[in-house]
Amino acid sequence: MWHTDSTYPMKLANNTQNKTPLSKLITKEYFPQVAMQLENLRQAVALAQDPKLPDRVNLYQIYEKTLKDLHLRSQIRTALYTIQFAPFEIRRDGLPDDDLTQLFDRTWFDEFIRFVFETELWGHSLIEFSVIADNEVKEINLIPRQNVVPELGLVRISIYDQPDQGIKYTDKMLRYRLIEIGNPFDLGLLELASIAVIWKTYSLSDWAEYMDRYGFPFLIMQTNTTDDTELRKMQQMGDYFGFVRYIILSKEDDVKVEHARGFAGDHNIFDVFIERMDKYLSKLINGQTATSDEKSFVGSAEVQERILNKYTLARLRRIQRIINDKLIPFLTYLGYPLQNARFQYLDLELASTIDTPQQKKTPR
Repeated sequence: MWHTDSTYPMKLANNTQNKTPLSKLITKEYFPQVAMQLENLRQAVALAQDPKLPDRVNLYQIYEKTLKDLHLRSQIRTALYTIQFAPFEIRRDGLPDDDLTQLFDRTWFDEFIRFVFETELWGHSLIEFSVIADNEVKEINLIPRQNVVPELGLVRISIYDQPDQGIKYTDKMLRYRLIEIGNPFDLGLLELASIAVIWKTYSLSDWAEYMDRYGFPFLIMQTNTTDDTELRKMQQMGDYFGFVRYIILSKEDDVKVEHARGFAGDHNIFDVFIERMDKYLSKLINGQTATSDEKSFVGSAEVQERILNKYTLARLRRIQRIINDKLIPFLTYLGYPLQNARFQYLDLELASTIDTPQQKKTPR
């Protein structure tokens, strides 16, 4: 329900004046359950893109369920771990500085890399540096995305507040603790991934129903008797043998159970479709399938591995720019000795030297 307290805006204003972390002000509450259905996804996207009162709560509930898909999670972990394993160094005036590099060898920096990477999936992230002591960052937190209204630059204390009611996180009193990542209007790759996962959910449900109907032995008993006592005995026999389904027929009766025969086996009707959705997810996240989904010829696997490398390098370049354009100036403002310092991924630098063709010398 909407807040009607006339003093509410004043309370929010007072909260921005103290040093209480913004993430600590957010109310922990029960989230509405949204079923994984295409119509619900369409409605959630429409709410998130409302030009006046955008609301991503329902959409993010679908995203949370989408991320429970094991294949999608595996693809995301592959991309994330490849990035987190990439070597880097901090340079001052173009020269490596081991002491400055050590400042980033921290748990909070691994978390920062993860939050920045996940922005590609969610579309937006608001990161809070909530614990700062002795001019050193000790901990960072992600402001719960369902409480953030990036289009309006607001954080709602409760998801049941109106979308235009909350704390303005662009306020000068808060900017020294927050870094905003991503386009405020981007809904992320999970919008597309949700479609594939919903279709997989449908197919798995149909497969389970199919197995329930046809996946167990079906006992057909034929007899000439019409005596109720004998028929009960045959029924008890079916129960005794533990058959889920059985039927008692006259010997003159003829019964056939017809199955769908579109593929070599009944289960392939569902299995092939699920496999196709998994390939869709693999291409969406990492641009290829050979390194995770299937056995490939050596040449094909090498080509697709290069595609994965291109995706990784593009992500490294994006993260490197965010670190240099946002994180390092932010840390410098906090007191870190990072003047004239730059962050550099070594793999990205190596790739740029390999991919750059050498200039041909013109003959004299």
